[in-house]
Amino acid sequence: MGKRELFGQKLVCIVLFIWAGVSVILNSTIQFIGVWKKDDVNIFVDYSVLILLVVNIVLFQRYTLRDIVVIAFGTLLIGYATITSNYNTLMAAWIFIVAAKQVDFSRIIKLVYYAQLMSLIIVLSMYYSKYIEDVAIYRGRLIRHSLGFVHPNQLGVVVFLLGAYRLYVRRNKASILDILILLLLAYFVKTVPNSKTSYYALFILAFILLVHIVIERLGGNFDYSSNVYIFIAAFANVFSIFMSLINVKKMPILKQIDSLMSSRFSMCNRTYNYYGITWFGQDVQLFIKKVALGKYYHFWLDNAYMALLLRYGIIVYLSFSFIYIMSMLIQKKKKNYLIVELMCLYAIYGIMENNFFSISQNLFLLLFECVLFQDKGVRFKEMALENGLR
Repeated sequence: MGKRELFGQKLVCIVLFIWAGVSVILNSTIQFIGVWKKDDVNIFVDYSVLILLVVNIVLFQRYTLRDIVVIAFGTLLIGYATITSNYNTLMAAWIFIVAAKQVDFSRIIKLVYYAQLMSLIIVLSMYYSKYIEDVAIYRGRLIRHSLGFVHPNQLGVVVFLLGAYRLYVRRNKASILDILILLLLAYFVKTVPNSKTSYYALFILAFILLVHIVIERLGGNFDYSSNVYIFIAAFANVFSIFMSLINVKKMPILKQIDSLMSSRFSMCNRTYNYYGITWFGQDVQLFIKKVALGKYYHFWLDNAYMALLLRYGIIVYLSFSFIYIMSMLIQKKKKNYLIVELMCLYAIYGIMENNFFSISQNLFLLLFECVLFQDKGVRFKEMALENGLR
């Protein structure tokens, strides 16, 4: 690999480290960072990250003809859907995927894990030193605490992400102790921020790790278990769409399932009935006020698959779903079984949250590169031969 590509890799790693750490701090109740307002810093960081990633894409990466075609087609498709939907989450993920395609995924996870862990410690330190305030809200009689974050759920998300990233960092030496740590994190998330989605995700992650350790100790078939996880991921997607497109309230069993899921499917169905589905996306506003009619609408999209389908349209939804499952199949072929398990967890997570396709909450989207672009090993070998490196 040439010096230009090596510099590009280092640039992406630095950008990801800063972005991951700062994003946690900016989700706290801090008002100023130095002499700058938090909102101004947020805008500055967003534009700086965007510019540096684009610079890396244009100047410090090499591409095969196939890569160029994929990037051009993907950019046009996602760009058009982003414009029509007025929602840029997927475009941000696409830029990260392209910019980081030559960087080792394990290295990225480790960097992001340590950056966010360090930032969490900083936020908690600011909270306990009374530099920033707690956001306490009620769920019934239960008080939910954010410990310095803008919302209790944000604290839950950060803890969940750290639990998932930590497990991947320790993938080659995971043990029963890691299961206990995940259960302790789940208990913390349930009792302090009372973030249900993060609690369920951490509990499921602990169960997945237990199954993984049992299969490993008993010499079981990871290929078979991976097939099960891939099926569950696909089923979570299809099941979410099915439950959201029909009126579950007319069927007692499905109504009960919807109730257990905090009415996510029936709420998504209401949004679907109002907006319908398009081929290339639409601007879905969750708050609508029609002054002339004297009506006010409040919609919900707390399901990632329906959010993807309604906001970005049929083509993008099908493309994303296909690439996600193909990424899991490739990781299974490479015997990266823990990655398959974690991607399955995120697929389940997508039923309960709409940030499944956000790179800030699902770093495993970077693995799309294994489907979209030429294999890294082949690409690097060609570069080495061109530069006379053996």
